[in-house]
Amino acid sequence: MLSPGANQLMIFHLRNGKSKAGLINLLHYIPLLQNPPLHLAIMVASDSPLAMYCPSHKQGDAYGTHDDLAAAIAKFRMTAYMWQAMTAEDMRLKGLGRRTFRLDEEWAADTVSREFCNAPMQPLHREGIMRTTAKIHVVRSSATVNQIRRDNGSVPWRCFVDALKEAKGPFQSSTRPVVAGIMLDWPYRDQSTVRDGGASGRHDANGVSFGLSGGDLTFSWPRFVEEVADCLADTTSPGSSIRESYHRCASMWETCAIGQGALLLAVGQAFGLSRHPGIMAHGYALDWPKNFLAETAYSCCLRASGMIVSDSTRNTAHWDLADALVLRRLRHFRLPSDSLKAAFHRSEKPGFCWKRDEETGGAILEISSLGGIARISFNGEAEACPTVGHPVKSVEIQEEGLVKRFNRNAPLSLSIVGVNGEETRKKNVWQTPPSIEAIKIPGTGMMLEKRFVIGAGGTGDWNDMKPWVQLLRDKGPDGKIHGAVRMDLYVGCSWQGSRVKYEDGHTGQWGMPPDSTESLFQHWIHGIDLGRDGPISMVECNRGKRWTSVIFGIKFHLANGTSQGELNLSSHSYEALCTDDGYDYGDDGYSYGDDGYGYMNDGHDYSDDDATMDDEKACGVVKLAPRADEVIVGFFGKNRQYGGVAQFGIITAPKELGLDGLPDAVFDLPELKTG
Repeated sequence: MLSPGANQLMIFHLRNGKSKAGLINLLHYIPLLQNPPLHLAIMVASDSPLAMYCPSHKQGDAYGTHDDLAAAIAKFRMTAYMWQAMTAEDMRLKGLGRRTFRLDEEWAADTVSREFCNAPMQPLHREGIMRTTAKIHVVRSSATVNQIRRDNGSVPWRCFVDALKEAKGPFQSSTRPVVAGIMLDWPYRDQSTVRDGGASGRHDANGVSFGLSGGDLTFSWPRFVEEVADCLADTTSPGSSIRESYHRCASMWETCAIGQGALLLAVGQAFGLSRHPGIMAHGYALDWPKNFLAETAYSCCLRASGMIVSDSTRNTAHWDLADALVLRRLRHFRLPSDSLKAAFHRSEKPGFCWKRDEETGGAILEISSLGGIARISFNGEAEACPTVGHPVKSVEIQEEGLVKRFNRNAPLSLSIVGVNGEETRKKNVWQTPPSIEAIKIPGTGMMLEKRFVIGAGGTGDWNDMKPWVQLLRDKGPDGKIHGAVRMDLYVGCSWQGSRVKYEDGHTGQWGMPPDSTESLFQHWIHGIDLGRDGPISMVECNRGKRWTSVIFGIKFHLANGTSQGELNLSSHSYEALCTDDGYDYGDDGYSYGDDGYGYMNDGHDYSDDDATMDDEKACGVVKLAPRADEVIVGFFGKNRQYGGVAQFGIITAPKELGLDGLPDAVFDLPELKTG
């Protein structure tokens, strides 16, 4: 609530009405006008009475009413400033700097203090009431009150978006605004759908993103800064109508906390956040006052006494670290001192894999992120390090140490949060044992290693997945081992699959390649003569975009310098960096918000220190290649039931052994057989 320019803050300690000590600070505030703002808008119906629900005991006082449009504007403005203050302090406590979103502002009569209501009826400019303050847009919908209330599902938010588009100005889709909104005439009372304030949010990267709630809890919000403490400590009843519709709203302060917090959750969805602990998991319901009060009030919902708030007090009304890191990436939260990270650092997702300890022969869980790791959690409990203040690029954890700390027979969940806010989650890290990533070669002390990628929008664990394995040497119908002589890649709008032909004429396939004899699909075929062109040295995969689970394109590079395949870069490239590692992408991804319009924010590629970005189109490609002491001996992956390769990986062997040196026992291993 600072004004642009110099602001004098005076803090005095009073005892018996007399000042005993004082502190005066001078703060210079320069608005970050280069950052896009959060817009505040109130939508009213075409025939709106411009009034909202309010219990009889809170109809009005000497400073005005609580149920008209003017009150709604004052309450919304004060709430937005409370969001700002909470977010700024929460970011500071997390070590991310004192940052928050900027509000759209205007020069107008301010309402943040009741002192402005006490000003004499003189020209406003003489009383200091005219100030730079948060702008509340009042937009009128073409829909009537009955039309808005007819359906508690999708119709209200569609009316809101339509009203914004009709208002134009900063709400045009091309400007990609983020809007927090209140629908004054929308009392959200449907028992089958209401939850914690009836708010909903939607992120649209190419249009209007919004967080929206009805106006029937707004009466409990503070109008002025002087009312904040009273509203968050008021234990009187909000009325039977509210208590029947919102079961947690047992008192006025709980109604205020749920109303303000639910709309903030919806604003988080508008910014693209997903379900994480804290605010995005409805953690505001009981803890919201802890951000503003030194002592909380009695909870009528829990029938529990209030508590003194200290640094050690549990408070779930905050942003989860992953959410805070995502917000820090957005232009709305940028500080002038921020460095502009490279594109692949902004989008790179942390990865993990099991690998073999060369010295002890045990297993090591390796966690890595080129942009840095901010937090590692097992079963929901964060490790002491790394932290945001001291991030690391890689961590190695001995399996033996994990077994001592956790039950090997119980699921062990893993969460990895990168410095860029991207998160990888695995429900049970024990389900990715070393035997899947490294296979012992019978009769030797050597290992076959596996590396893979998945479609950008997939998890690798869809119900209709069909796993497969295809080696470049295979046991034929005659029981003898034969080498592969030809491989056909079938790439249309996405990679459908491949066929491999062996020396004795038998074939193998993965995915669902079409009949090669049909002329309709001839242009899909990219053939590789393995006998003439030599061994495969590298494979490039175009993982596509977030909304698909299959790999869009594939290109095989051969030892003689030639390549075959089609990456489909023109229409499906995606910002990422080439890689030659083999990390697991996790199986959970991000979840949608309650309204079903949350933003899926998963599926980013890994990065590699040695990779380059000379070609802009190469940003959509992930590279799978053996190390200098390895050769490719086969492939593995999963395909969707109705076509398309969703996961693809390479199998490598030590170069000193090579493809021809693999013992016959390898071809009988169950790990190397389809199904």
